[in-house]
Amino acid sequence: MLNRLTVAAAFLAASAVLAYGQSNLKPDATPRLPAQPGQGLPLEDQAFFSHAENLSAAVIDAGRACAAKADDAQVKALGEDLVAVHTAQLEKTRALADRFKAARAPAAAAHPWDAEIATLKGLSGEALDRECLRWYWRAHMALVDLYQAQASQTPENDLAKFAILSLAQIQERFDRVRPLGAKYGLKTETLGQPPQY
Repeated sequence: MLNRLTVAAAFLAASAVLAYGQSNLKPDATPRLPAQPGQGLPLEDQAFFSHAENLSAAVIDAGRACAAKADDAQVKALGEDLVAVHTAQLEKTRALADRFKAARAPAAAAHPWDAEIATLKGLSGEALDRECLRWYWRAHMALVDLYQAQASQTPENDLAKFAILSLAQIQERFDRVRPLGAKYGLKTETLGQPPQY
C-alpha cells in the first residue's frame, strides 16, 4: 500500500512539472519546414544548439561552485552530478550540431545566468546550499522549456529524438532531487520564470 502511495505521489509531482512545461509552450507563428536539398538547418534549430550549449555551460559552472563549497553532502553530490551530466550533454549537443553543420552563434561575453552564478559563488554555508538548489530549480525549468519546445517544433526527426531523450533524463534527475529541495522549502511554483537564452 505504501509503495502504491509513493508511486502515485511521484507520478503527481512529475505531472505537475510537465504540466508547467506544457503550459509555457506557445505555437510557432511561422512553423519550421524540413530543409530542402542544398539548404541548411532552419535558423530556429541552429539557435537551439547555441541555447543548449550556453545553458549546459551555465549548469556546469554553477555545479562546480556547489560541488566545491556546499556544506550539505547531498547538495555537494548534486553539484558533482550536474558537472558530469552536463559535460556529457554539452559534448552530445556539440557532436549533433557538427553533424547537422549548424552555424552556432559565437559565445556572448555575458549571459543571463552570469549574475545569479556570481551571487551563488559568493555564498557559503546553508545560504549556499539553499541557493544551489534554488538555482538548480530555475535552471531545470529553463531546460524543460528549451528541450520541450525543440522536441515539439523541429521538423528534423533526429533532433526531435535528441530533445525528447534529453528531456526525459533532465526530468528523471529533477524527480530524484525534488525531496532535497523540499527540505529547503523549495517548490517549483514559487520561483518565477528563469532567464532565457
